Amino acid sequence: MYPAVVSLTMGLLTIAGLFLLREPRATEEKRRPAEQVPGLKEAAVPAAPALIGQQEAGDVQESMIGRETVVFPEPEFVSDPVVGQGPAMVEEDEWFLPYEMVERLPQLAPFSVLLLGDPVSEDEEEQREFRRELFDAYRLDVAVWSDFDLSRNYATVYFTDTMFLPHFHQHGYHVSAVQGLTLMQILDGTEPDDLILLSVKDEGSQALTPEWEDELAAHGIRQLRREHLRHSYVNIMRKRDGEQYEPIFERNDTEKITVSPEGLPVTVEVQSAGLSAGNLSSILIDGREWSQNHRGLNIVVLDRHGEVKLSTYVDTFATLYAEHTLFAAARQDRATNCEWATDHRLVARAFGEIEDRPNTHCLEAFQHRYLQGYRVFEADLVLTQDGHLVARHDWQPYLYEYLMQDLPEDRKGERLTREEFKSLPILKRYTPLDFEDICRLMRDHPDMYLITDTRAVESDEIRQQFTVLAETARRIDPAILDRIIPQLYHERMLEEVRAIHEFKSYVYTLYQTHATDAEVIWFAYRNGIRAVVMSEQRYTPKLVEQLQEKGIMTYLHTLNDPVVMAKYFLQGVHGFYSDRTPPHDLNKMKIQSETKREVLLDILKDYWALQYPEEVVSALLEQVERIRSVDKLDKIVSGVFKLDNLAGIKDLLATEAEFYDERT
Repeated sequence: MYPAVVSLTMGLLTIAGLFLLREPRATEEKRRPAEQVPGLKEAAVPAAPALIGQQEAGDVQESMIGRETVVFPEPEFVSDPVVGQGPAMVEEDEWFLPYEMVERLPQLAPFSVLLLGDPVSEDEEEQREFRRELFDAYRLDVAVWSDFDLSRNYATVYFTDTMFLPHFHQHGYHVSAVQGLTLMQILDGTEPDDLILLSVKDEGSQALTPEWEDELAAHGIRQLRREHLRHSYVNIMRKRDGEQYEPIFERNDTEKITVSPEGLPVTVEVQSAGLSAGNLSSILIDGREWSQNHRGLNIVVLDRHGEVKLSTYVDTFATLYAEHTLFAAARQDRATNCEWATDHRLVARAFGEIEDRPNTHCLEAFQHRYLQGYRVFEADLVLTQDGHLVARHDWQPYLYEYLMQDLPEDRKGERLTREEFKSLPILKRYTPLDFEDICRLMRDHPDMYLITDTRAVESDEIRQQFTVLAETARRIDPAILDRIIPQLYHERMLEEVRAIHEFKSYVYTLYQTHATDAEVIWFAYRNGIRAVVMSEQRYTPKLVEQLQEKGIMTYLHTLNDPVVMAKYFLQGVHGFYSDRTPPHDLNKMKIQSETKREVLLDILKDYWALQYPEEVVSALLEQVERIRSVDKLDKIVSGVFKLDNLAGIKDLLATEAEFYDERT
């Protein structure tokens, strides 16, 4: 049993040590059937105080089995068939993560992060190119601990370095062991007459709970208790038949411990010094060092002849799982401040129409749409000549004619001062708004939200706009900043805006980006952005579905027909930017469309239930539910009644399903 445990333990892929090994690989490999590997135990990963560091990995294979160098097998991992094979593996002399090792990872969640302690390349350009290829091929990102912000990440993170564990717990992540062995499983895997040597360095008991302590006591570890913080600890015992462990030496002490027991087949000297006593673990076998000298419990196993079978460690400061365990960390607070989107499906574009004319941004348009039921308003914001923000689409000459504003021809196209802007009524009688006016509206209407459309994509202008925006809002009422939702045009803009103010919520709009669908999903998901806005031209059912899977809502712009909107609702779209559609009209059409779809599905279910077995009906309905068009469902329902055989129905479904497949 034990060799299988050792093989699996060493085969578990350590992400922190994914760099290419420099030592030559052995020509012979020891393989064990997968069915010999004992099943993993479910166990929570306990929290621990913060302590950061990076353990070197990948240089321990020789010491695992004594003087014989053997490459341990990796488990059989299933690759994601959607992802494909990816780029060719890089050359061995490049300091890169090899793709063949990535392909042997367990089936990780798409759009997840592999967290490393060090960069995969010293060259920044090579590193960026590598990350791009890895994402394109596998939908995985590589993050470096020194540049990784736990407080802003919302994706699942995979890692092996136990030094990271306390930090994930402190930032509200749930951490679980995806693949790995516990200390008890390692001890269970030892064979009769094996000699087990244990030595603590730094701290070896912080992760223990009363339940763990009882289980360890049953495995011969009786004096390692949670209250022994930073103590030294040595345990030498022999495995007997069954689950019996014969004690030879065990001590827990505040001072350094050194012991050399007599009567063993080899000369053994074991030392332990907790953090308060020197911070050292040493396990000498015939004068050769076998301890990995890692924080926690260092373990060496000898066979009855004194040959080393295993050298490993369990970082019992943070976990009861052994080295090479693959952990997954996911935030428990996925829901960011996005009640504006969950509660409101319509956004009044440019404050809505006035006199059948959109894009006016005037006070009276706001008042009309607010009374109509709108609570989320979008506004274009541009800088004036004297550095103020005002609600206006741009300074181009056409807009003066459109808004019926009198200005000398030679000045049209120039930026106005705020005073000049405020002196020009819109459509001869409506009130223009600067950002101070909008802030006062938000102060006086505490259920109002503002989505900014600042339009600028250059860093300098972005910083200038949001500096003015944040300073103005703080001066009027700082609380309104929580209801201002910046609209982002590209990935870089998020950090540029955050550098000015950490807003509660963001919208990612796609009309200025060339990002692929996968890049859009990843950027929004990783950063906790819960709403993505796109045009009908950019929309596909597939993109909406994938965003939904990540908890991200989709808005389309700009739509004003409730019938069209209701059809998009059925295909997963959450909401719309609109100039005039009353919210109650939208809700009525949405309910009507959803009800009709439910009725059609019920008709099909009842009809098929009379004709076919339950499993056939379930399979048919599963196909039908993929089609989101009410018109297509109508056609299917009418077509089914003209058929009297299953083959004909399947052909009908296959034909109608093409509509959905083409759109995706």
